[in-house]
Amino acid sequence: MKFTSRPKIRSAARRRLTSGSPAEIETLEGRLLLTTPEILTPTGTVTDATPEFTWQAVANAESYDLWVTSLETYETIMVERGIVGTSFTPTNDLSLGKIRIWARANLMGGGTSAWSSAEEAIIRSAPVVTGPAGQGPRHLTADTTPEITWTSGTVANRFQIWVSDLTAKAVAEVAAAATGVTTPVDTSLYAQQYTVDNLTPLLDANGDPVLDSFGDPVYQEVRSFVLPADPADPTAGDRELGTGRYAVWIRSIDQSGRISSWSAGYTFDVGAMPQNLWPNSPSFEDSPTLSWNSVNRATHYEVYVSRPGIAGPFFRYTLPATANAATHSTKILQSQAGTPIVDNGDGVLTAGETPKLDADGNPIPYLLANGDYNFWVRAVNMGEGLPSVYGVWSSTTSFSTLVGPTITAPVADQGFVTAALPTVEWTPIHGAARYEILVHKFNSRPPFLEATSTTTTYTFTETLPQGQYTIWVRAVDTRGDFSPWSASYAITATGGRPVVTSPTESEVVDFPVFTWVAVDGAASYEIWVAHLGVDFTFINVDGITGTSYTPIDPQAPNAQPLNNGDYRIWVRAIFADGTEGPWSSPVTFVGGVVVDVEETQDPVELLASVEVGLDAAELPSVVRWVPKDLPSQQPTVEIADTSDTDPESGDLDESAVTTIVDAAVNVLPSDVLARIAQQCIDTEWWDNSAT
Repeated sequence: MKFTSRPKIRSAARRRLTSGSPAEIETLEGRLLLTTPEILTPTGTVTDATPEFTWQAVANAESYDLWVTSLETYETIMVERGIVGTSFTPTNDLSLGKIRIWARANLMGGGTSAWSSAEEAIIRSAPVVTGPAGQGPRHLTADTTPEITWTSGTVANRFQIWVSDLTAKAVAEVAAAATGVTTPVDTSLYAQQYTVDNLTPLLDANGDPVLDSFGDPVYQEVRSFVLPADPADPTAGDRELGTGRYAVWIRSIDQSGRISSWSAGYTFDVGAMPQNLWPNSPSFEDSPTLSWNSVNRATHYEVYVSRPGIAGPFFRYTLPATANAATHSTKILQSQAGTPIVDNGDGVLTAGETPKLDADGNPIPYLLANGDYNFWVRAVNMGEGLPSVYGVWSSTTSFSTLVGPTITAPVADQGFVTAALPTVEWTPIHGAARYEILVHKFNSRPPFLEATSTTTTYTFTETLPQGQYTIWVRAVDTRGDFSPWSASYAITATGGRPVVTSPTESEVVDFPVFTWVAVDGAASYEIWVAHLGVDFTFINVDGITGTSYTPIDPQAPNAQPLNNGDYRIWVRAIFADGTEGPWSSPVTFVGGVVVDVEETQDPVELLASVEVGLDAAELPSVVRWVPKDLPSQQPTVEIADTSDTDPESGDLDESAVTTIVDAAVNVLPSDVLARIAQQCIDTEWWDNSAT
């Protein structure tokens, strides 16, 4: 509801009344001898919420003051000063009920006349309905529990709201006429009256009344209302309006029980948006069935299909609703002209607007060309003798002819999938009975895994060993037809291990900050740091809830950096049930004061420069593998070249270097690699005398 606050009502104002008119705060000062204005209008009962105030002119007056008080609440409604002329029209609605009016003249050269004799009038203006707001001149709304709003003079005691269901009335009249009944239909079949209290107490966050400075409740003006399902039961919830046309009237009742006339009628249409449109994904069908949830009291549905980038409808068709059906559907139908039906709604059906029928009299579906499509649906209530109500269009739903699924998960964190049992996810294919999942592990005999799923997810059933993997998914329908394979989806799995990201291998640090990639589902982490050759359990801390740990705060008093030497770090995940994940791969770093080195060697080039004495048979194959039925992408196997001829430096791109690095890392133990790396550091690379 819409509210404005008022600090008092009639009884409270009366208790605190100190002056009821401007005359009581005037001094005589001889002004009684002056001519005073005479109030001319308004008088009697007035239905205008902003009536014109007029008075008789006073000789030698240059302006006038106007004072208006409510006799319902004993509050001053309005004081206007310096009015030029003998009339004034307020811009805001006056308070309802009896009012008292005074005027006085402001004389040229200074001085004022006495206040005029009081005149009284009764404001009995009707409210003005302003909502439900909606689209177009019919105020169309998709909200089935719309909010009725209005404007009115203040301090009404309550409002009466009359709502008529014009569609239900028309249905009742058509039914009565069909049976020969000529008397008006019973209003209870289509109309309902509601009473809304005004000036309800303003409540605070705890539900207690807000009090003013005098200790009286603050009251609020009510200007909106949502229809209840049961007017006698405020806990019954809101009334759901079906598709159709409605009209609302409102009248006010003032504090003395005087009733205004009914407001002008305000009509609005209700037409909820159809929900759950389908298909909303690529489809196996070349003429998919379009379906949606039914809308209350719809007699028809209009379906609109378009092609992205092409103006106008591709298919537009209105079908009758089936009583009590939970869902409705239609194919994209072929017209007698051989094109999709496009009904222009003018009531004259051409060959392009009339369905083509088969030998059994059934409409023939139109076969879709490959591509993307959008479609919308709206509910309609129409019929002979009924107002035609077209609801709000549904949200856009998109589908396409058959393409492969799109894999959307697992999503790497800093390049790694750390879950021990990752879940693969992909977009759905309409009409799929199941999906096939194919997984290849780099440098292993393919396929690593073949699996199926009836949903759009697959979770590995055994811990996925660390390594590089490529995943494909395709859909299969009930006839055994296959969709294209998805695009390949590459991941680097850690087998449930964290990945240490700082410090990096061989980095020199004085005050280390250990960081790592999170493991999916981990409750905490344990970190282990060994000072090689000195203290194997240099640091061992568990219960770390984040993905970083700072053993030495450099800002702390007397903080000391790490001693010189080599250190090695491992991290592992601890899960909520207390189980421990595997330790991360170790990272060896150097403790001591960091020294800037002018010349540095690219670590990739450094490791690639190491002569590893491996025979060709010992070098791993680099396998590029794809599903055997993926068009134009057949399996290939490349063996690393072991000829004596070295490539020119320009021929050795970074990907090739990375392959060599991976090969060396996969074959050599970590301690051997560490020793080789140290030898590389100690070697004077510019000294060729040893070669």
